[in-house]
Amino acid sequence: MPKIDITVIVPTRNEEKNLAYCLEPLSNWASQIIVVDSNSRDRTGEIAKSFGAEVILFTYKGGWPKKRQYVLDTYSFKTTWVLLLDADEILTPESKQEIETAITQLNFDGYYLFFRMEFLGRMLVKSDPGLRKLSLFKVGKGGYEKRFQAQDASMGDMEVHEHVIVNGNVGTLEKPILHRNINDLSRFIIKHDEYSNYECRVHTEGA
Repeated sequence: MPKIDITVIVPTRNEEKNLAYCLEPLSNWASQIIVVDSNSRDRTGEIAKSFGAEVILFTYKGGWPKKRQYVLDTYSFKTTWVLLLDADEILTPESKQEIETAITQLNFDGYYLFFRMEFLGRMLVKSDPGLRKLSLFKVGKGGYEKRFQAQDASMGDMEVHEHVIVNGNVGTLEKPILHRNINDLSRFIIKHDEYSNYECRVHTEGA
């Protein structure tokens, strides 16, 4: 079966627990898989290569760009489309089929994708059980907004609060992608406290 015209970018740092689940649905589907890794100390790189991914090492030195935008800025893509996935996000057969159809449409340059949330081993069904992200777009048509130039490593080296902006028409896909959060409740609370502190800094000091 021929691979589809997509390069998938997966940012990592010590993701050996998640990465195989993310890459397995991609390995015979996407034309190119790039794992951009922040000098992991576990088996992340080994796992990435076992699925045929190209590993790009990234050392963050503050400022802009962070790791995904760095790849978008510097990599010589051979595909028409880029798909951004986190290491804990897993394509389903239904979402793959919908993406395959979407990238053949001539009237869109990017798509919002829908992510269903799994937390503590169960799917979230109340409140806001999922989120939409603009994660699929044509090469050269999309990139992350720069909200805060004077950033440092306090929130890591990956775009978390920045959003992708596409220069062109944007559509929406409906088939859910699984976001599998393996953190325990304590880590979940700490992480979102860090997120809220960073958001306050962006709003008071950023663009």
